Amino acid sequence: MCFNLLVDEQGEALNRRLLAEGLPLLQQFFRKIVEHSMVRPSPASPDHDQAKKWMHGLGKLGLDGIVAKRLDEPYHSGERIGMVKIRRIRTADAVVVGFRYAEKGGGSGSLLLGLYNSEGLLDHVGFTSSFNSEQRQELKKIAKPMIGGSGFT
Repeated sequence: MCFNLLVDEQGEALNRRLLAEGLPLLQQFFRKIVEHSMVRPSPASPDHDQAKKWMHGLGKLGLDGIVAKRLDEPYHSGERIGMVKIRRIRTADAVVVGFRYAEKGGGSGSLLLGLYNSEGLLDHVGFTSSFNSEQRQELKKIAKPMIGGSGFT
């Protein structure tokens, strides 16, 4: 999925141009690509109702959200300036079954989550992450004394 062009056909850098200037160039580029190419332009629209429709269809596409970008900003390589990712919110009551150590610092890197299935067995369904270093150490203190038991079934 392509959302921006960084250079034009002549090799001129486009990353300093505003997104509003780059979108027509992106569309022009994809008019030249074979219809059956695996590369596609990212859909874009300033219409809020269209964005809401995309959000409702994300599950069918295996996506977790959409990205909203300011048209009056250039491309910021490696940064999230002028953009925000809007995620579909899903909730579930899950059982914390275990934890994995963080790669650095020795704290808890993630918590392993399970849900009971219709047979009463505990299935692994995912994990939590994105803890800061202080939270990783605190979670380790809580979880480490509980190591043991049967875990996932």
